[in-house]
Amino acid sequence: MKKQTVRIICLILAAIMAIGVLTGILSTLGSALTSDRLEELEAEKKKHEQELKEIRAEQERLKKEKNSLQKQISAKSAEISSLQNAIQTEINVIALLKGIADDLDHQITDKKAEIRDLQQQQDTLHELYCTRLRAMEENGAVSYYSIIFGASSFSDMLFRLDAVAAIRANDESIYSRLVAKEEETREAQLELEQKLQDREDQRIMEEEEQAFLVAKEAELQKIVDELTTDFEGISEEIRKANAAERAEEKAREEFDKQIKAEEALLREIEERSKVKGTGKFIWPLGDFTGRVTSPFSKNRLDPVTGKYYKDHGGMDIGGVGINGLPVMAADNAVVLKAGKDPSYGNFVMLGHGNGYKTLYAHLSKITVKVGQVLERGDVIGNVGSTGNSTGPHLHFEIRKDNVKVDPAQFFKNLNY
Repeated sequence: MKKQTVRIICLILAAIMAIGVLTGILSTLGSALTSDRLEELEAEKKKHEQELKEIRAEQERLKKEKNSLQKQISAKSAEISSLQNAIQTEINVIALLKGIADDLDHQITDKKAEIRDLQQQQDTLHELYCTRLRAMEENGAVSYYSIIFGASSFSDMLFRLDAVAAIRANDESIYSRLVAKEEETREAQLELEQKLQDREDQRIMEEEEQAFLVAKEAELQKIVDELTTDFEGISEEIRKANAAERAEEKAREEFDKQIKAEEALLREIEERSKVKGTGKFIWPLGDFTGRVTSPFSKNRLDPVTGKYYKDHGGMDIGGVGINGLPVMAADNAVVLKAGKDPSYGNFVMLGHGNGYKTLYAHLSKITVKVGQVLERGDVIGNVGSTGNSTGPHLHFEIRKDNVKVDPAQFFKNLNY
């Protein structure tokens, strides 16, 4: 019985020793597997980073070309607009000249009719005057004396004197009226000549303005033809630029996929660190309030490309004097990732051990390493403008169970 008991004890001790050895082997094997997986993921990460770097370089090139093309189009559009305004001005001037010319034509027509009427009146008076002259030549001046001295009585003589005076007055009236009509006709003729000269001047001006209009229209057509000729090339460049923009979106998607792929490893880093965040975040720039230059959004205007981005999964914080300021951990955390990304530039991702992760992007400098345990307020880097950025600012993200959430819900009295 004693031997059997000893035997059982020995077996138990041997089993315990075997379990210890097996545990060590499994632990070593697990560490080896984890190390191998880390190496694989690191290799994949480097591969993705290189691809994204190339995409980013191509995007920058295409962005410059696109900006250049857009400037050319803007310049051409301004030129076209200027020409169109000049053409419209010329059309208005020509219309005004035509209106003046039409008015002059009416005045000339009326003046010609007036001259014809004056000429007719002048001809009538001239004929009457000539008739009186012929009568005076035929009868002679003595006829007036014969009329007077042929009176039968004094009253008859007075009557005849009145008649002679009336005849002479009538002759003088005919002559005066004839002279006046001749003067009126001459003045009307001078006015007509002036109006005809004005009309000729208007015609010359009209032709000059019309020639100017034709030249401007030809100039406009030339620009339109140039734009039409270049349109296919411009469209192709814009298509490439848009493709690069989509590549930028894909880069962020790849980053998120990489985070998901590394989730087990990131969780392991958090668990080993035993860090526990409070779930309450402090402002990552400390006393520097700054302002939110681009809030969290599902559809926002990209400041680099000028197009509406698929989403903006974080908050951009900017302001005068922000460049180089220290960036602080928003809560107790462990550093999960720290490095470069074509889109985010220099970035740090922190795990807070409670389902929350925070990301800080476009840093000029990173001052922490993966696995480093931090307390709320510890400095992790400095504000910069690396990656896909138009100027110094901090891109700040909060993720809950790997889903991006609006950071604004954790802060009050934000400046926009």
